Amino acid sequence: MRWVRSTGGTLAVTLLTVACLGAPASASRAVGVEHMHMYEVLDLGAVVGESSFAYAVNDHDEVVGDYVENAKNRAFVWRQGVVTQLGPSGVSSSAFDINNHGEVVGISAERAFLWQDGIMTDLGTLGGPTSMAVAINDHGQIVGRATTTAGEWHAVLWEHGRIADLGPMEAVDVNNHGVVVGASEAGACQWTGNRRADLGTLGGRASSARAINERGHIVGQSETAAGPAHAFLRQHETMTDLGTLPNGIFSDASDINDRGQIVGSSMLTNGTMSPVMWSNGPAIDLTTRGFPQYSMAIAINNHGDIAGEVDTDSGFHAALFK
Repeated sequence: MRWVRSTGGTLAVTLLTVACLGAPASASRAVGVEHMHMYEVLDLGAVVGESSFAYAVNDHDEVVGDYVENAKNRAFVWRQGVVTQLGPSGVSSSAFDINNHGEVVGISAERAFLWQDGIMTDLGTLGGPTSMAVAINDHGQIVGRATTTAGEWHAVLWEHGRIADLGPMEAVDVNNHGVVVGASEAGACQWTGNRRADLGTLGGRASSARAINERGHIVGQSETAAGPAHAFLRQHETMTDLGTLPNGIFSDASDINDRGQIVGSSMLTNGTMSPVMWSNGPAIDLTTRGFPQYSMAIAINNHGDIAGEVDTDSGFHAALFK
């Protein structure tokens, strides 16, 4: 997953703004820039609908997201050109993640859901009225957040039909080993078993983890000592500044696959956002690899295919870049 819209329950530290100026992993190495292919763009807007957004893609190139219908968001899953609408019509919903079994999680009518085999299941809350599921691994473990009876937002883990309260942090991803990542008031963190560990920053005050792969490598964004927020990679207990494009102001990493390929964005000095990839080296501007201008790279699967968005004359469209 790796892109979730902010909600009222989102911790302030998890989204840094411009003003801040399971199974063993594959042993294959990341693909260097000299070996990167030119991406072809599959605009899903023609089949999904105008003003659509993609949030995740699995290893079968199944894409989930939402689109605008009658002024409401409508969750969808796209499979080989066929779109399945999730949830009842007329109710706002969004699909945020899909695992390799085709199980989808998201939010519908302000409640977290699991969709599988055509059936949508309400995952419940911590006693409050609202919840949201943002990531699911291949074992069916789901993370997100939910409100308590006191009206507070807490991170949660759904497993075997039960909901576990992870406390006042935000959970955004979980790998197949059950390691959860996200953010707390102290910054980027991970939750393993019953223990939460803070991951630190790049020298600034705030940080947030966005995604974790099967090797336990974590990506996200952190303020730097100089001020601007930069994308980071944390591996072997070390947080590395991924930097920006040569003419970039700040950067953010939204997803990482098991090959170590990282996607995200970098804001340029002219104020535009450019989709980028880090693949065993400096940031690569994906507009030099077939991405249109003003497009976004949100999530990447283990084949290197990317889900994101393209800016068209009729608005943003969900897209798959192959």
